[in-house]
Amino acid sequence: MNNPGASVVDLPDAGSMPPCARRPGTAAAVWRSVARALALLALAGCGVLSSGQRPEGVAPGAEGVIGFATTESLQLGGALELPRGDGPVPAVVLMHDCQGPSAGAIRGWQTALVTWGYATLVVDGFASRSVTNVCEGADKLWPAERVPDAYAALLALARNPRIAPARIALMGWGDGATAALWSASAPVAQKYAGATGPRFRAVIAVYPTCRVFGPASTPVTDFGRLTSPVRIHVGELDDWAPPQACEVLVARWKQAGQDADLTVFPGARHLFDSVGRAAEELAGVDNYGGDRHRKGARVAWSPDATRAARAKVRDQLERLLGAPPPK
Repeated sequence: MNNPGASVVDLPDAGSMPPCARRPGTAAAVWRSVARALALLALAGCGVLSSGQRPEGVAPGAEGVIGFATTESLQLGGALELPRGDGPVPAVVLMHDCQGPSAGAIRGWQTALVTWGYATLVVDGFASRSVTNVCEGADKLWPAERVPDAYAALLALARNPRIAPARIALMGWGDGATAALWSASAPVAQKYAGATGPRFRAVIAVYPTCRVFGPASTPVTDFGRLTSPVRIHVGELDDWAPPQACEVLVARWKQAGQDADLTVFPGARHLFDSVGRAAEELAGVDNYGGDRHRKGARVAWSPDATRAARAKVRDQLERLLGAPPPK
C-alpha cells in the first residue's frame, strides 16, 4: 500500500477489491442503514449506480441514506440531509476522520450547516472497505485513497435537483481533511471529474496532516495548482496535525498565486471542535504529523475554538458559495 505522501496524480485504485467482496460494518444506527443499503446493492449483482440510478426508496431530491459509486466502481453510502425550504441550495460534502462517520466532530458540524441553510452529505469511507477505525493502523486506508469518494459524492449531489451544482463545497477532518486537500488539486479534479465535470467551489480542511505534501523545498507544481479555494483550520497546540506544516504549505500556495488561507486557534489541540471530548493522551494512534511516524497524540475539546471555528467557516462558506436562500 502507498505511503501518506503518494503522488496526487498517481492515486491508488480504491476499488481494486471487488465491491461484492467487501464486508460493510459500522457502529451507529444510521451507518448500519448504509451498510444494509450497500448489501442490497451487492445482492443485486454488485452493480454500479449510473448517473440516472438511485437506490430503491431514495427519490430525486429526497434525503436519507443514498448510494453512489466511485470511478473505481466502489459502492459507497452517505447520509444526505437537506435544509428547510424549496429550490436549489448550496451543499457541503463531509469527510470523516480516522474514527469513522459516527464519531468526532462531524455530527455537530452537520447540524450547524443544515441550520445555516446548507445541504450536507456525510460520506462513509469505511463500510465498503471493511474497516471501522484507522486511527491505530493507518495503513489500512490512507487519506489519498479516499479522494475518489469525494468526487463520487460531488457528482451525486450535482445531479440532485435540490442542490445547486455550482455551489458545492468539500469539508473534512483529520484523515478526511487530508483527503480534501488532495481533492483540491487541479490534476486530481481532472482525473475524477473530467475536463468539464463539476468542481468543488471551496475546500475546508480541519486539522489535516499538511506534512504529507512534501518539505518546504518542494515546488508547488509538484502538488499541482488548486482547482478550489482552500481554507485550513488547526489548533495551535495540535501535535497530531501540527500547524507549522500547514503554515509552510499555505505560504507555498500563496507564493504561487493560489487561493489558500490558514486559521490557527490559540491554545487548541486536535479534535478541538469535538464537543464534550475530554482532554486525553491517545497512546496508540498513528501519528504522521512530524518528521517521522510515531505513536500517540493529545486531544481535547475547546469551546472557545469551536465557537470561533463555527463563525469563521460560516463566513467563509457565505463568501465562497454565496449565502443560502432565505428559509
